[in-house]
Amino acid sequence: VRRATNAEGRRAIGRLIAEMVPDGAAVILGGGATLEAVAEALAQRRGLTVVTNSVPNCLKLSGRNGHRIHLLGGTLQATNQTTLGGDAAEMLSKYYANFAIIGAGAISRQGEIMDYTLEEAELYRKMLRSAETVIVAADHSCFGSIALVRVESLEEATYVVTDAELEPEFADVLGRLPVKVLVAGGSS
Repeated sequence: VRRATNAEGRRAIGRLIAEMVPDGAAVILGGGATLEAVAEALAQRRGLTVVTNSVPNCLKLSGRNGHRIHLLGGTLQATNQTTLGGDAAEMLSKYYANFAIIGAGAISRQGEIMDYTLEEAELYRKMLRSAETVIVAADHSCFGSIALVRVESLEEATYVVTDAELEPEFADVLGRLPVKVLVAGGSS
């Protein structure tokens, strides 16, 4: 259902993020519907080294344009085909990249990244700390919704990339944080 909802908005987010990532970069890439759109756009780049916990993202990037793909091990989560757990976290701890690109199940009204399971949140938290530049990809439906588990404050991110202008309440909250909000098709 999430893959079909707002597909064009997710593709726009993917295209904008792919423009930010230069050829040859090292990228840590999470999983989920929005990040699958990011992977599709990143497939057009050249010579990326990608570390991901997403089986669909591996398949979208593997064998394309000289990309090198590292799939994190762990327990496979059936709902979005991502690996999670201690094995994934242990393997991730060996990497540091130019970019970490993660999604958000929700972004709270306090500017917190949230997700649906403790294991996802723990792995995303580690991804946030494993790169020079952190990009949070979140379509407009994530803002103001709630997910069960807090990942981290958006102040840990460098950029938030979304598909629509933020409501004034969110623009104000995020405006007080050291994060730049980019809107696919424009910026704020």
